[in-house]
Amino acid sequence: MKRWMGWMCGLALAAASGGGVDGQTPEGRAVAAVAGPAGGAGGVFGVTIPRAWAPQDPADSVYRQARQALNRGDFSGAAGLFAQLRSDHPTSEYVADAYYYEAFALYRAGSRSDLRMARDLITRQNEEFPDAATREDADELAVRIEGQLARSGDASAYQSLTDQATQSCEETEQGLKSMALSALMAMDSERAVPILREVLQDRSECSAELRAEAVFILSQKMTDDVVPLILDLAVNDPDPSEDVREAAVFALSQVRSAEADAALEQILTTSTEPDVQEQALFAMAQRKSERTLSILRDYASNPAIDPDLRETAIFWIGQSGAEDTFDFLDQIYRSAQDDDVRESAIFAINQSSDPRVADWLMAIIEDSSQDMDARENALFWYGQRSDDADVSRLLELYRTIPEEELKESVLFGLSQRANRDEDALLALIDIARTEENPELVENALFWLGQSDDPRAAEVLLEIIRR
Repeated sequence: MKRWMGWMCGLALAAASGGGVDGQTPEGRAVAAVAGPAGGAGGVFGVTIPRAWAPQDPADSVYRQARQALNRGDFSGAAGLFAQLRSDHPTSEYVADAYYYEAFALYRAGSRSDLRMARDLITRQNEEFPDAATREDADELAVRIEGQLARSGDASAYQSLTDQATQSCEETEQGLKSMALSALMAMDSERAVPILREVLQDRSECSAELRAEAVFILSQKMTDDVVPLILDLAVNDPDPSEDVREAAVFALSQVRSAEADAALEQILTTSTEPDVQEQALFAMAQRKSERTLSILRDYASNPAIDPDLRETAIFWIGQSGAEDTFDFLDQIYRSAQDDDVRESAIFAINQSSDPRVADWLMAIIEDSSQDMDARENALFWYGQRSDDADVSRLLELYRTIPEEELKESVLFGLSQRANRDEDALLALIDIARTEENPELVENALFWLGQSDDPRAAEVLLEIIRR
């Protein structure tokens, strides 16, 4: 998958869950929950911290108690115990990470005063223990804390998020910037849009991934003032990063306007980037208008287009549900010279609800002038049809076709229906008993061996006793 798809999924997961690791040393990094303050420790709402690893340390027993309190959801108690650990045992090797765990417990407690204390603890850890094993987690937690405070009306927290989201590549980690952007958008989308716009104006290579994420965040709030920005990134003033352009084109799938349609058509006809064009085909397919369907059909019919892109267009045409889809796809199949394009046409036709599909597939199968791969492909899909694929017709086909490869495909098709269709099971049994080709008999017996029907077992015993 594309990088921007990766962080898209990550962002969606982060909005709902969190987790941790249960290591034996401080290097077993804890992963703070991203969800709000409600809920108990552990699972999606908590953090699992490392087991005690220094039994000779004077703070070991306090650490164990604090860990237990945190894991059972006693956040105030855990915070108090971690504070006691820091106060009573300032030289303990547990102290460096205790700042983070205390801050996390306070974050989960959730009051404004708790959040501010947690923020201060992270600042102190950064100053006093910059090499602590939990430093990276603490920075991420700090962004979440700022997000909570900003949602409660804390102006300084809001400004901190804004500053982090707009800093240059060298000044902060991109992951923290993306978290800051997400927090801003969740808190106040109207105020966040100008900041996202500023992020998108930085066309430097190092910020490309962040820009792609900004596009995704904007696409969740597709307002009238956002659409021109997306169009600029995709077409009018294209971003230098293909990932960003791809994200912008994907976002256009949510825009219903003549301008967006024209932009997508321009991308299809002028872009030289297959991934971007593929996103444009997807966006076109979501519109389900006569105009966009016509564009998709022109694209699928053009032999000069990259076969992979033609296949994508054919797929979406097959999903369109237009009345004349079957006839168009039949025309594509008859005229295409590329085997993969023809295969895509067969697949798309099989997805159609047109009553002619089963007969069309059988005609391809029976036509010896057709390419063998196409015949096998059509036979496979015919065998998968549960509504209008006649078992007696499959058996008749088996008896009449000379090609062993197709006979094997018929056996496979019958096997897929044998557990739900008695006629298919009986057809396999008949073939196993009467077929003279040992390899085909072996094939039929193999598929009968997959059946739970006692009649299949009887046939297997019958063959064994011969």
